[in-house]
Amino acid sequence: MDDAEVRLQIEGKDMREFKLFTHALLLVALMSNMSNAWASKEGLLVWSNFTIHSLGIGASGAVQISGSQSADGITSLKVNAFGREIALNAAQLYQLRGILMNGMQLSYADGTGRAADKTLSIVLTKGFASGVAQKKFIEIDGHGNVMIIEN
Repeated sequence: MDDAEVRLQIEGKDMREFKLFTHALLLVALMSNMSNAWASKEGLLVWSNFTIHSLGIGASGAVQISGSQSADGITSLKVNAFGREIALNAAQLYQLRGILMNGMQLSYADGTGRAADKTLSIVLTKGFASGVAQKKFIEIDGHGNVMIIEN
């Protein structure tokens, strides 16, 4: 074996194999970082003003929810349900702080089973294509009582 062959030997392994392995490892590392660089960032589109109408189901009657929000959160929320208009007061709006809403679910329970009275449930959500990031619950009973539930 001449000097050139000795230099290509590292503890019994061919230097060319070592370089090939190193280059492959470097390529994999670069490609995994490049996928993050090419990915777009999803931005949150919040509702500035909103009005939701539902014809209702069964004895719920028609429901309308309207409100507005700023960069600080929900600034007004009115619910027309059960033949009355319920406007959330400052203390109730304060409980909703911290959520920049861009989604809502609405459901009705007729009072049989879990509650003694009919109940309108509103779920305010902040979400992305990957899923819901935050949510707050509002329950309104048939007498107009409002309960805010943290989750």
